[in-house]
Amino acid sequence: MAENSFNKIKKDLEKTDKIKKNVILYKDFMAKELPPNKWVVDDLIPEGMTILSSVPGHFKTYILLALSKQISKGEKGFGHFETEERNVLFINEEMSEKSMQDRLKTLDGDVGNIYFTNLLGIKLDDMAVLLEICKEKEITLVIFDSLTRIHNLTENDASDVKKIFEAILMLLRESISVVMTHHHRKTPLFGARSGSDEMRGSTDLLAQIDCHIAIDTVSRDKTYMVIRQLKLRQAENIEDFKLNIERNREENKVSFTYKGRFSEEDALNIKIEENKKAILIVITETPGITKQGIMKQTAGKVGQMAVSATIRELEKKEVIYCKTQKPKTYYIKEEIEALL
Repeated sequence: MAENSFNKIKKDLEKTDKIKKNVILYKDFMAKELPPNKWVVDDLIPEGMTILSSVPGHFKTYILLALSKQISKGEKGFGHFETEERNVLFINEEMSEKSMQDRLKTLDGDVGNIYFTNLLGIKLDDMAVLLEICKEKEITLVIFDSLTRIHNLTENDASDVKKIFEAILMLLRESISVVMTHHHRKTPLFGARSGSDEMRGSTDLLAQIDCHIAIDTVSRDKTYMVIRQLKLRQAENIEDFKLNIERNREENKVSFTYKGRFSEEDALNIKIEENKKAILIVITETPGITKQGIMKQTAGKVGQMAVSATIRELEKKEVIYCKTQKPKTYYIKEEIEALL
């Protein structure tokens, strides 16, 4: 007991001395030559701690497996973002070995040094063991799939979130970056956007991490997805971007390819395309219906802004027309109605 007390006093004195020696004047601080920001994937995933989140079934594991292959070879992430070759450890606590192997077989591209653990029940208490493995195999990126599986704490409790971060710090202090998958809260089927406010857990979780990336949208035909970088401590967030999901069905291969910026206008155009048929059916079933009537019939399925934008687009393309103006009453052209 006396030895423990002595060690505590010693550490406290050392900390006090360190703080005093490192108080720095503004001009001296600004004159310091500091190293540039370091990245796992340039502009997208910084060195440090990152969370990739989405609702279930939005390709989180696929995305990180594809990136792991590219990072392990130093190839461009999604064919666009520069990476520096590094060894990767993928902690799989979500799916069977067979499911993991099947997914890896479908992913295009060569592979460098990626190591796996599969359903070993790894928890926060095992960080010291993981650190040993990382040092032995020169691993500088660890991926946890998923955050929820590696602890038995309460993610809505700030003190428990702190424990999660303190455990991960064992890796971060040794310049080993960490990426974790995480889920969003349950949201209504229509309307709510995915994002930091939908990520499960205490807001302290978001405060602790260096970067938060969300898979915001996956198209109904699963040909593309939209990625949003919602937080980036080291620099300004990059703009939302689109990834094409490209399938070679003959060879049973999948790849994800960067397809540029995804704007609010792009999102609105997609909403319009998705909602056209539903709105046309409403007008067909209720000729002479007003915009307010359409909104009432599609409430809970199509947002009001999307209804207005879709109606404007249908009018512009002369798919629908009005017989009265105040209020506008909508009808479908006969040749269009015949196609529905």
